[in-house]
Amino acid sequence: MKIVAQTHGGQARGEAVGAAVEKAFGEKVREQNLRVAGYPRIEPKEGAADGTLEFTATFEVYPEITVGDLGEQKIERPALTVGDAEVDKTLDVLRKQRTTFSAADRAAAEGDRVVIDFTGRKDGEVFEGGQAQDFPFVIGAGAMLKDFETAVTGLKADESKTFDMTFPADYHAQHLAGQTVQFEIAVKKVEAPVLPEIDADFARSLGVADGDVAKLREEVKGNLEREVKRRIQAKVKEQVMDALVAVTPIEVPKAPGAGRVAAAGREYPPRPRDARPQDQGHPGGPVVVHRAGRTPRQAGSDHGRAGQGQRTARQARTGPRAGRRNGAKLRRSCGTRALVLRST
Repeated sequence: MKIVAQTHGGQARGEAVGAAVEKAFGEKVREQNLRVAGYPRIEPKEGAADGTLEFTATFEVYPEITVGDLGEQKIERPALTVGDAEVDKTLDVLRKQRTTFSAADRAAAEGDRVVIDFTGRKDGEVFEGGQAQDFPFVIGAGAMLKDFETAVTGLKADESKTFDMTFPADYHAQHLAGQTVQFEIAVKKVEAPVLPEIDADFARSLGVADGDVAKLREEVKGNLEREVKRRIQAKVKEQVMDALVAVTPIEVPKAPGAGRVAAAGREYPPRPRDARPQDQGHPGGPVVVHRAGRTPRQAGSDHGRAGQGQRTARQARTGPRAGRRNGAKLRRSCGTRALVLRST
C-alpha cells in the first residue's frame, strides 16, 4: 500500500481536491444566485486547520442590464418575393456546378479547360514548384495567376509558347515575390465546357426521383423561400441587437479563462511519503493561386451567394472591442469568496 501511496498518492489527492473545490464552488454560486462570467481563479489559503481545505475564488459576474428607451429606434423588415427569375438563376448555378468538358479543335478561351506541360526558370534555373506535366486548369477560374492564364489563352492543342512573367510583390512564395521568370508551356488539350440541359436526367441528379422538371422547380423555389426567410430573420435580429446596444450601455466582462476549477487540486502539493493514501492535391507550384475550396451548397444558398454575395460576419458585441474599454469598471464588480471544505 505504501508503494501505491508513493506512486499515485499525489495525483489522487490532487484530483480529489479539484473535484471537492469544483463542487463547493458550484454550491456557493447557486446559493448566492451569481451569474459567473468565465472561469474563476482558485487560490489556496494558508493556515487552514488540520483536515480542512480553505480557498478563495476570484471571478467576474455578469452585470445587471437595464434596457434603454427604444421609442426612437427603427427596425426595417426587408421583403423579397421569389419568382421565376430567381429560380432560373439558381438552376443556372446548379448547371455550372455540373459542367463537363469535351475536346475542342480551336484556340483556348475563357471558361475552357486546358491540359498543359510547363517549366519555369529563374536566372536560367528551374525553380521549386515551377514544373509540371499534364496539368489541368480552367481559364478564368482563378486557380492560376492572371498573367499565366493570359499567356495560355489563344493557344491550340500541340502549340507551345515561351514568355516572361513577373510575380506579384505579395506572392506567397517569398523567393518569387516580385521576381521575373520565364515559362515554357506546351498545350496538350483544349476542352470546351458543356452545361447539362434542364431535363429529366438533370432533375433526377438533384434528387427528383421521377425526373419531373416542374417538381424540381418547385423544390428549388421552396429552398429559396426558406433561405430568404432565414436571411430576413437574421437581418431583423441584427437590427434589433444594434438598437439595443445603441440605447443600453453594457459593461462587458473580460471573462478570464486562464484557470479552471478542476485544476485547483494542483495548487496543493503532495503530502510527505509517510502520509496516508486517503490524504493523497497538387503541391502548389508558384503559378498556383492558393484558395480555400468551396463545397456545393443547397439550391437556396447557391442563389443567395450568386445573386446577393456573401454577407460579412459581424463581430459579436462581447468581443475584444468592448473588453478593454470596460475592464476597469468590471473589476469592481468581481467577487472574492472564501469557501471552507472539511474532509471526511
